[in-house]
Amino acid sequence: MLANIDACTELGETPTMIVPRMIRVLCLIAPALSLMACNKQPALTTPSSDQSAFAADYPQRLSEVRTAFTEDEARARTSFATLRALPSTLHDTNVPSTQEVVRQADAAGRSQYYVEEALSHEEMARLFTEDRGALRRRIAGSVAFTAKEKELPKEQADELGNSAAAATERAVDRQLDRRLHARNEATHYIAAHRDALGERNVPTLEQQSDAIARASFVAHVRLELHRRELERLLNEESKVRATLDRTEADASRALGEPGLSKARKADIELRLAATRATRTAMDKELVAARLAVDDMEAKTKALKADYDTLVATLLQDLERKPTATASVAAKPVTAPPAVKAMAPAPVTPTEAETAAAVP
Repeated sequence: MLANIDACTELGETPTMIVPRMIRVLCLIAPALSLMACNKQPALTTPSSDQSAFAADYPQRLSEVRTAFTEDEARARTSFATLRALPSTLHDTNVPSTQEVVRQADAAGRSQYYVEEALSHEEMARLFTEDRGALRRRIAGSVAFTAKEKELPKEQADELGNSAAAATERAVDRQLDRRLHARNEATHYIAAHRDALGERNVPTLEQQSDAIARASFVAHVRLELHRRELERLLNEESKVRATLDRTEADASRALGEPGLSKARKADIELRLAATRATRTAMDKELVAARLAVDDMEAKTKALKADYDTLVATLLQDLERKPTATASVAAKPVTAPPAVKAMAPAPVTPTEAETAAAVP
């Protein structure tokens, strides 16, 4: 600000003229600065590293994030091969409309609306994967109990319960897929342009647009979220160690209390052993996690670049594909069959002509 005053002074303006102007400028930008400060939302949650339950799950969480990153990257790359074949699987489609399907599916995969549902989908899938046995037992047991109340034989009741559990699992999977399908903007574009795209192409485009959206989500959002999560977990290492030390010290002191029952002593010893096993597993997982997080950024950039190249290639391949109208125009026109010429009918002379011809 002093430099500005000196510059203005050189131009002939006095400080008494400059200062009021500076004050007016500050008054104008102060609300904007205040708004920027207000937009910084305070954190609503506190770190979990000081909780013994989180510390106990810490090694497993490190492993889960590493594994999820690897699996998502592998599945995305596997889908690339199918997506490359998209242009060859379409028949008599409108090229601009088909290209728009690809663009909208690509954009949907990185949109907030789609990402929220995709992450929710993952949590539900994780629930049914990790707790599948317990969920199936509860569903099967409930149905079997109702069937027995209806006086069905035990074998039939158990069979009915198991069938209900399997059907519930399939229904949940399908419903989750439908919810994610509805968040893909390309889905609604396809529904609105079925005629231009070609009715026979609609099932293929719906399936492939979902695959494009998923690949876009993984390449642009999911892998980076995995990397940030693992980085955050690594930053909590020291606090988790302190929590494990405190938990172990508390258990050791509790063992020294007089008059402990056998059951209480066994429970404390079990908790102490679990804490020490967690520390051992944590040391191993931290080594693998540090190696993984160093590679994640490069792998994320590589997948994103390969995916962007794939989308650009798809659009180019579709551009070279003849459109539906061009295909129709290019078909040879078959001439109608020639009409066979008919011989002229014989002319019968009239009575007057006959009489005139007689000498």
